[in-house]
Amino acid sequence: MAAISPNKDGDDLLRDWELVGEMNSISLLSGIKKVEISLPPDDVETVDTEISKTTAVIESRLNELALPFKIPSCELLAVMLPQA
Repeated sequence: MAAISPNKDGDDLLRDWELVGEMNSISLLSGIKKVEISLPPDDVETVDTEISKTTAVIESRLNELALPFKIPSCELLAVMLPQA
């Protein structure tokens, strides 16, 4: 498991344990809504574009993860978006 975390200097590639740490930190923040079903984004096309770009970034940086697999692959598991 890996993720891309965008920032002003580019994209950070997060390994599984880093992603879990980030998610734990987010869940502890006050004011975080806890809902059973998330609402769809207002602009689905933009989200689809970002998913495609992020997938390409992860695929191009798989070697940085030093995975023990002969042919590692990338597939979407989740998308986390800020909500207004």
